[in-house]
Parts: sequence; C-alpha cells; structure tokens
Amino acid sequence: MSNVVSLTDRKSGPHLSGPARCVRCKHEWQAVTPEGVFKGLECPECGNFSGVRWGLIGPEHEYWQCICGCATFALSRTGAPICVNCGVRATSWADG
Repeated sequence: MSNVVSLTDRKSGPHLSGPARCVRCKHEWQAVTPEGVFKGLECPECGNFSGVRWGLIGPEHEYWQCICGCATFALSRTGAPICVNCGVRATSWADG
C-alpha cells in the first residue's frame, strides 16, 4: 500500500511540499498540499486530521535567495526585502 497521491489529474493550482507533524500521534512526514493549506492534514500514521505544517516550506524548484545564501526575508514598511541572515536590503539576487 502506498501513501503517494497523484496530483496529475487534480486541478487545484500550485502545490508546495514541506515537513508536517501530527499533533496527536507525533508522526512526521513530507506533506504536499495546495498553497495556503497548513493545518488539518490527514496523518498517514493514525488517520486523524491533526497534521500541521512545521518548519519552512517553499516551491520545489524555484525560489530566490540573497547573495549571502539565505532564502528567508522580512519586508520593510516600504516593501523592500531585507535578508534575515545578513540584514541588508536585498538588491542582488541569485537563483536557488
């Protein structure tokens, strides 16, 4: 039996993958969900809908990172991205 679900025939938009954890049985797994879904995930271990995202998630193949290598940013009041690692306003980008 497999826990892999095909997304080929689903038309629900972009999906993200990332770590998930069941708050009931503490099982951890890699979850794939539509963007914006972060709780109420079905746990593949106990079957309860007690799974939540934990940790950082992001697109599988495309993201931006600062030239220092960090891919996490805060936004200033003006909307400029500020790297949380080196603290500079991100003006130069590298493909991740």
